[in-house]
Amino acid sequence: MIQIKKITSIHHEIVKWALDLQNKKYREEEQLFVIEGKRAIDLACTSKLQLHTLLCTESTLAVAHQYAPEETIVIVSEVIMRKISTQTTSAGLFGIFEIPPHIPIDALSNGIVLAQIHDPGNMGALIRTAVALQLSSIVIIEGTDPYSSKVVQSSAGTIAFAPITFCSWEELSAAAKVHNICLSALVIADGTKITQMQQKKKRLLVIGSEAHGLPDQWIAESSEQLTIPMPGHAESLNAAIAGSIAAYLVYMHQN
Repeated sequence: MIQIKKITSIHHEIVKWALDLQNKKYREEEQLFVIEGKRAIDLACTSKLQLHTLLCTESTLAVAHQYAPEETIVIVSEVIMRKISTQTTSAGLFGIFEIPPHIPIDALSNGIVLAQIHDPGNMGALIRTAVALQLSSIVIIEGTDPYSSKVVQSSAGTIAFAPITFCSWEELSAAAKVHNICLSALVIADGTKITQMQQKKKRLLVIGSEAHGLPDQWIAESSEQLTIPMPGHAESLNAAIAGSIAAYLVYMHQN
């Protein structure tokens, strides 16, 4: 029978390893990232993500057994769990998963482009929307790391199902021309009303950052510009809200 490893020292190498995964460079080197909490880990374990290690406490060991074989479980003290957790209140489950292979740019289809989205809350919320709509593509250009703890938390664990592609604007623009994909830039004003967009076989909705929007050159090089009609007094919407509304409208139009 396999003996489950138990750690009580905050100086143990596994504790350092878990803390190092908060760093983007280390995540890229290890090709691992963290998902915390029962609900998010439950979701991840129903996906194609590969669980590497599951850290738990004595009080959450029974739950850990639902998700992982004993050889991948490590029991840590409550003190250690609080130290490694990025959540305000630790849920006592700390899953380390393999970063999945990314979708090749030649396989892009209907979806969204997160262009220079640096706010992790906005990125996580938009990923959650895309997964909820079962969009085929989530393209990330020059944004924050989607596998950071804040993005993972904001996505409510749906990062586990996110079909992510990383590329530059130039690469995306070239691929769109080759594969006849409509790049629809979401702009605050002066675009075609999103409710009046034309039908396209493949469409990628390009969403810019809340602070700066999309670069003028990228807007000009897009296939079309779309605007959400706002009859009220607000000049603009939060990037996650605007992007989610637009993504839903595009989804309904495409389907």
